[in-house]
Amino acid sequence: MKIGIDIDDTVMNTFDVIEEAARYFDKYFLENKGYQDITKYDFHERFYWTSEEKKAFFNYFRKNKLYLKAKPKGDALYYLEKLYNEGYEIYFLTRRKKDEKLDILSITKNDLISKGFKFTDCYIGLSKKGEACKNLGIDVFIDDAVIQIEDVNNYGIKTILVDNWYNKEYKGLRAKNFQEIYNIIRKWNNARW
Repeated sequence: MKIGIDIDDTVMNTFDVIEEAARYFDKYFLENKGYQDITKYDFHERFYWTSEEKKAFFNYFRKNKLYLKAKPKGDALYYLEKLYNEGYEIYFLTRRKKDEKLDILSITKNDLISKGFKFTDCYIGLSKKGEACKNLGIDVFIDDAVIQIEDVNNYGIKTILVDNWYNKEYKGLRAKNFQEIYNIIRKWNNARW
């Protein structure tokens, strides 16, 4: 069975790292424009930033490799290793954008390996993940973003949303932790035989 899985805020606690960097960037580069709505996840709604300022922030974030500060989320490492050791194929599929000056793919793979993740392969630059999941033959897809889950669902692929404060509106299958995800995947796999 092939499992497709997002990285940021799915298996890694990236939001806290981004938030800390965004506050710094806002203070020192944008002269304290501040929050528009601190309850929003999307940076267009969260900060009083223009599209160009948001783009500049994420370029700053990538250039300084700040995502390397993110730590594995909860029990993700343990249960993904368990699935991998049981013969499941693990494919990381991320929106992380390519960069002309940095090899984001190698940096991401090396970061995952250094933090202990075992996986089959990793793909970057996927703004929508449904087609990639279809092309890779993914059986189950896991993400924290509702838009990605819905896109993958459109291809008839089973999905599990990782529960978080910013995705409560989603009414489909969700899990609070990777133990729940592990149990769901094992149940689905056993039902196939």
